[in-house]
Order: sequence, then C-alpha cells, then structure tokens
Amino acid sequence: MGIASKRRTVHRYEKPWGMGQMGQKQDMTEHEGIEPDNGDEKAIISRIVTIIAVFVLISVLLAAQIYLYGALYEGVRSFVRGEGIWVKAQKDATYHLTSYSYTKDPLDYREFLERIAVTLGDKKARIALTQPTPDEEVARQGLLQGGNDPQDLDAMIGLILHFGDLFYIEEALQIWAEADGKVASLIDLGQRLDEAIKTGGADEQELSKLRRQIAFTSAELHAKEERFSAALSEGARWVRDMSWKISGTILIILIGTGILASRRIIRRIAWELKTRKELETRIFREAREDPLTNLFNRKFFDEQFDRYLRLAEREKRHCALLYLDLDGFKPVNDTYGHGVGDKVLKRAADIFSEQLRSTDLIARIGGDEFIVLLVHPCDREGVKVSANRIIEELKKPMTIDGADIVTGVSIGAAMFPEDGENKDVLVKKADMALYDAKNTGRGKLVFYDYSQTSKPAA
Repeated sequence: MGIASKRRTVHRYEKPWGMGQMGQKQDMTEHEGIEPDNGDEKAIISRIVTIIAVFVLISVLLAAQIYLYGALYEGVRSFVRGEGIWVKAQKDATYHLTSYSYTKDPLDYREFLERIAVTLGDKKARIALTQPTPDEEVARQGLLQGGNDPQDLDAMIGLILHFGDLFYIEEALQIWAEADGKVASLIDLGQRLDEAIKTGGADEQELSKLRRQIAFTSAELHAKEERFSAALSEGARWVRDMSWKISGTILIILIGTGILASRRIIRRIAWELKTRKELETRIFREAREDPLTNLFNRKFFDEQFDRYLRLAEREKRHCALLYLDLDGFKPVNDTYGHGVGDKVLKRAADIFSEQLRSTDLIARIGGDEFIVLLVHPCDREGVKVSANRIIEELKKPMTIDGADIVTGVSIGAAMFPEDGENKDVLVKKADMALYDAKNTGRGKLVFYDYSQTSKPAA
C-alpha cells in the first residue's frame, strides 16, 4: 500500500509542475525563439526527489515503529508466558517443601528440588544477559531449564538485550533479581528443614517455625511476581502510547503531503487496530476459556480461586470446592466416537451453568473432569442442593446425533475453611472425596471426611 500511495502522490504533483510551468515555457520558446532553460526541469526533479524522500523516510519510520513495537510485544508476551511457568514451579516447590515438613518423605524434598530448579534456570539466564558481556548461549540453556518454549527464546533474549535500558524493563529486571534472592532464601529454608529432619533434631515447634518462614517467603515471592507483571505491562502500555504519538505525527505529515495518501494510511491504521483488537480479544478468551465447553480453564480458575478465597477469608464466608467427574464417559467415546463425546461434554457444561449460580466459579480442568467453587453456600445442605440438581439432570438421557446417551456424574466436595484454607489443600481433599464417590457407587456427592474417607459423609 505504501508503494502504491507514493506513486499516485508523486503523479499528482507531476501534473501541475510538468503541465503548467513546462508547458508555458515551451510555448514561449516557440514564439520568441529562445532556448529552453533546464533550471525548471532540475527544480521539478528536485521536488519530486524531495517528495519521494519524505515518503521513504515515513516508510522507514513506520517500519521501525512496527518492528520495535512487534519485538517488544513479542518479548513481553514470551516473558508473561514464562512467568506463568516460573510461578507454577515456585508454588509447586513451596507446596512440596511444606508437605515435606509434615510427611518427612524424601520424595517430597526431591520434588521440591526439581521444581525449584526451574526458577534457577531463569536466574541463570538473567545473570548471563545482564552481565557486562552478555552470554546468549548460557542464557538459552537457562531459559530452557526454566521450561520456556524454544520458539520464545529469541524474543526473550532480544527484549533484555535491546530494551533492557527502558525504565519499565529495567524495573522488571530489578524485581526479577529480588525474586531470585527470595528463591535463594526458600532454598536455604529447604536445606535447613532437610538437615533438621535427617538428623532428627527438629521438634514440632521448630518445624512449625520453618513452615511459617516458608509461607512468608512464598507470600513475598507472590508479591514480587505481581510487581514483575505490572512492570512489563506498564512497559508495553508505554510503548503502545508512544506508538500512538508517533502514528499521529506521521498522519499529520501525510495529510500535509497529500490527502489521498493520508486517507489510505488512515484506512490501513484502522484495519491494523481492528486486527489487533480482534487478536487481543482472541488471546484474552484463549487465556481464560476452555475452547470446547466455553467454561473457564484451569489457569484462569486458579487465578480467580485465590482471589475468591482471600475475599471469603476477609469476610468470614464459607465456600465449597466441588470436584466433578462424568460417569461412563469412556464407553461413550469408545462406542460413538470423540465427536459425540465432545457434545456430551458441552451438554454437561451447559447443565453445570444452568444449575449453578452466576456467581459460582466453574471450570473444565481436563478430559471429563470439572471443578466448581460454590461461593458462600453457608452449609453442607446448601452444597447438597446444588450438587443434587446437577446429579439429577445428568442422570437424564441425552439425545445426541440420534443416539440416547446415558451418563452421570460423581462429585467430591471440600469445605472452606473447615477442610482447608488454600487451594492446593481443598483441591486435594475434594479429589479424595471424589475418589470415594467413584468407589462407593458413583452418581453421588461425597464430602471429604478425614476420619472415614471410604464412605459418604452424612
């Protein structure tokens, strides 16, 4: 589009100069018998070259702007994705270290070391890229150890090398370094805990103290993670704002050099904005929704779950976590195929949405497994009412592609705060209750019961 616009604009200016002054000069030479002056031709060429140079400069500025913004956007996107991997590894490491303080099982400590190694890989990459002479090869090895997608490595390395001096990126790197310091503290706590357990020198009071320190360090890391994301987002917004300002300046220049070119560029920008908005909307939906059922996905559920629990804890509310698994789903897939199986999952998702309140949090976490957070159910009776509505609806045959499909659902439930005060504990206990529901007849609701997990709770 830029080339076509440039040619048409140049042609527009050739006509008044070439047909006006040159035509007049030729008429004068014919009547007066004087030789034509080449000065006008040189002036025309000079002005044409000037116009071309302006458009070339504009094209270069546009290309540089698009390239820089694209590189920064891709780098930020890659780091946001990498941060998700880092956060999961850190949380898993904290979980296993805390579990180790209770179980004293060496497997928990090995799991802690494996998870924390992911964050150490990212630390290796950061150090390699921020030293006076960056080592890209070591950085690649570190980022791969950190679980990052190989296709994202160039964008991540480029963001630090080319935009590391940008205030927001520099701030993000500083926060990253602070977080690595907290990870080192977590590793130190793990070593102290391991030594205490292996030597048998830690009583319950000492273990409790270490658990509190682990929890406090984990909370500090969570705060660092949020600040890191905020810094990257601010940087992206700053570049976006600068992009808008540059685009506005370019538009003014284009309007001054030709209406036609300006209109074409405006259309192009409008198209890019629409495409970018559609892309952002699609990325936003993919980041939070399960593509098959349109329910929330696991990642978004986990993010919202923590927020809900903090709110419930602050307001002294009771919540319930339901772990749901469809009964007899595998035979449906085997008999009718995955196409029908997908439709069964969609119908089940519709039933969950219809039978639960709009304030409840519903997600598909994989296969035929779903998870629900009932907000403020007050007591177990309220949970039973909601769960039994779902169970009764799913007992009814579904007519799909001419076939009557009979399935059902088993549900395990854990209460907040009675059964646990964080996501990992509640999910684990709801899963245990679901296991009991599956093993004691299916098609029922079972509450987690610490004293007797093999039978439904009263």
